[in-house]
Amino acid sequence: MPPRPAKTTGAQSNPPGAAQPPAAKPPAAQLTATKPGSVPLPSGGDPAKAVADAGPKGQDYLQALRAAGVPVQPGLEGIYILFAKATCDAKAKGTSRQDILSQFSQIGSMLAPGSKLSQDQIAEAFVSSAERTLC
Repeated sequence: MPPRPAKTTGAQSNPPGAAQPPAAKPPAAQLTATKPGSVPLPSGGDPAKAVADAGPKGQDYLQALRAAGVPVQPGLEGIYILFAKATCDAKAKGTSRQDILSQFSQIGSMLAPGSKLSQDQIAEAFVSSAERTLC
């Protein structure tokens, strides 16, 4: 009797040394909420399109961030504009300013080491700049 072929579980792997399939790219544009009632923060998107779509108000927002001392690095402008739009959307839906600031505190903690500002000052700069220029 010939040996039976081994059963597979559906996931097949390539033999060692064989070309691996490319990793899946994340979706292009999504906003995700980190908890119910929280501010949706960008998890992807087309930053170049966000900058173009925001027009002069977007440039005013980015300038307000720079003036507040937030490091606005090339390539992040569109993401920051998506943050501002999420802030305005959350405010329009009645999310409290404190909840919005809490969400930006997470971003502030990532940017604070490269800045002279604390994470809370960075969070305030993101929210107040959006309120003044885009909302």
